[in-house]
Amino acid sequence: RSRGLGDVYKRQIYDTSEDNWALGEEVSNTEKSQLSACPAVKSDGTEVCVLSDNKTRLMIWDDTAGDKIAPLTTNGSQLRAQVVRYVKDHLVLFNVGEYSASWTQYPRKIQWTNGGDIEDIDGGDAGSVLLLGRRGGYIVGAENLAGDCIIYCEHEIIRMVYIGGSSVFRFDAVIHDKGLAAQNAIANLGNRHLFLADDLTVQEYLGGTYCRPVGDPIDSELQRRINKTYYSNSFFVVHRGLKEAWLVIPTSSSTPDTAFVYKYG
Repeated sequence: RSRGLGDVYKRQIYDTSEDNWALGEEVSNTEKSQLSACPAVKSDGTEVCVLSDNKTRLMIWDDTAGDKIAPLTTNGSQLRAQVVRYVKDHLVLFNVGEYSASWTQYPRKIQWTNGGDIEDIDGGDAGSVLLLGRRGGYIVGAENLAGDCIIYCEHEIIRMVYIGGSSVFRFDAVIHDKGLAAQNAIANLGNRHLFLADDLTVQEYLGGTYCRPVGDPIDSELQRRINKTYYSNSFFVVHRGLKEAWLVIPTSSSTPDTAFVYKYG
């Protein structure tokens, strides 16, 4: 029978040092949306959630407003992004689309708003950067870690560091031989990330210049089962109370239907 995320069947347990892997079967009612969202604060102190599906312009969820979901006003510009994150009081857009009669996408562009004002894309210390080089591929995902923001491209990982001043952020290419396979296939465990890499292995990143493979017990099974056409629909979800990170992948169709569960300490 089909099982929801709260009722996964754990068929096997695999030991990886102090951590465990479990293979779950027949996960149902999963989302495969590529929606990106992040909490942010408007200049008047209102807490909102910024939303982007990289198809239409940025939106915000404001629970205090009459229209709870509305377009985000950014100095009249219409912007979209693969990923949105809130970093050091700046709304940051990754893999940016700009609208002028039609959409133009800049897959290696990063753009941020004025500090403290998510609707000001031009003033103050707002800015943008276009990552150099093409071998790393386009920006797939991004996630905060220890005060920095880690940018996951197709084939490289870049650390975004807040430095203030006129530059605002510094961008350090830290890993040149690993990338991210799916936008939402990152689990933020607070002091580290788990992610589905571009070679369809599970890796751990704690900062620094290397990743640690943590999926050895299940990588072969994962690669055998995952749908090679729709692997980008895979995603991680973290159950902090249970200390479990679930990697949900598509197998027989485009819809993610099988979970690999990582028990972390």
